[in-house]
Amino acid sequence: MTRYSSLVVADDLTGANDTGQQFATAGLDTVVIPSHSTRRPDADVLVVDTDTRTSDPQSATAAVRDTVSTVLATQTYKKVDSTLRGNISAEIDAALSAVPSSLALVAPAFPAMGRITVGGYHLVDGIPVSEAPAVQERENPPTESTLTALFAESEYPTAHVSIETVASGSTAVATRLREIQQVQNAVVSFDAATDIHLHTIVDAGRRLEETPLYVGSAGLGAAFGQRVSAPTSTTTSSDVTEAVSADRVLGVVGSTNQRTFDQLRRVPDEFIVTLDIERAIDDPTGAGTVLASAARDRLHSDGIAVITSAVSNADVTAALDHGKTHEIGSESVRNTILTALITAVSSLWTEHPPDAVFASGGTVAGAVFETLEIDAIELGTESVEQTVPLTTATARDGRRIALATKAGGFGSDDAIVNCLTALGAKMTALKESGTDTNDSNDDDNG
Repeated sequence: MTRYSSLVVADDLTGANDTGQQFATAGLDTVVIPSHSTRRPDADVLVVDTDTRTSDPQSATAAVRDTVSTVLATQTYKKVDSTLRGNISAEIDAALSAVPSSLALVAPAFPAMGRITVGGYHLVDGIPVSEAPAVQERENPPTESTLTALFAESEYPTAHVSIETVASGSTAVATRLREIQQVQNAVVSFDAATDIHLHTIVDAGRRLEETPLYVGSAGLGAAFGQRVSAPTSTTTSSDVTEAVSADRVLGVVGSTNQRTFDQLRRVPDEFIVTLDIERAIDDPTGAGTVLASAARDRLHSDGIAVITSAVSNADVTAALDHGKTHEIGSESVRNTILTALITAVSSLWTEHPPDAVFASGGTVAGAVFETLEIDAIELGTESVEQTVPLTTATARDGRRIALATKAGGFGSDDAIVNCLTALGAKMTALKESGTDTNDSNDDDNG
């Protein structure tokens, strides 16, 4: 049975990819698979997407425990969302129960993306996470801003390490961890406001007599990946996109984060195909079929089509209001819209398959992954931007496809344009063209 130097367990696909790439960039052969896959590819690092961000806690617990229990790995990294969405406490408990370790070291901070933890409070762009509108408008947001409160229902005792201790260095942190370890098994959270703090936490963990469970976002993942043992496979991670030539690039945008809307504004109008939301709520399959037809025309004429459920917050409000009119809850509205988008993707993949796919939003990216029957995603050293990996994958039927995935709240204003360009779009002047069209969508985006 294959034994990996590290196992990474993520709760959505974009998180699996952006954290996995931290290991690939460090020179480790890294592969992403869905949790239902029985495949165990030859690699240094195996990343498993459990797709449990919006699951109930019981299902999330079972998925994580099963994954950690059945994959042999020297070290385990539990990836969590940097805005604390999802079943974080339940999944940490599940992972800790399945590894031979008494401590979970939890540092969700991602300073490069404006997520830091100070005084036990987790902040997003300086705002406590439970009060940040950009977080609370998303699925399964946190109800607490302090890490100790977030873990109040953990089956393990909890402790917190202050920024003063972290700033004192890895020796001081390791000493504090040994003190905790002598008393009890524990979930230990950390303040962290810089990348140096994250490296300190990893280095402190490596000073312990046993290997702890590491828990964090892509921020801690980068520090952790740089400390992983040398590759054991015969190849190291490299640029894996060279073999794919893309004439048709499909974008699938399901995120309703304001950052994503800002990025869509940079894409020329002629490439964007928007779902009829009201029809999707009433008839998701029919709406998806119509969307696929329009996208097919764009792929044929321009080589690029970006299908999306919304281009502004006004579209989101309209969808929820239409749902209320028909006594349909917000979760059901989201599910029907996802069904419509995936119906379109399935139709295009069957009848007019793209050579490359860009997906934004973890739930949508995971659904696209499943629809295309992708067996595994091979992560290389190449990226479009930080946290936006450029990868290749093999579908179950053997077709190779180039991929780029992006979490909704990440990326520069040009991130989507850059992804389309990097994936081999025909229009070499796409970025300049997108910039020229900014004014055309200003009214729609407030």
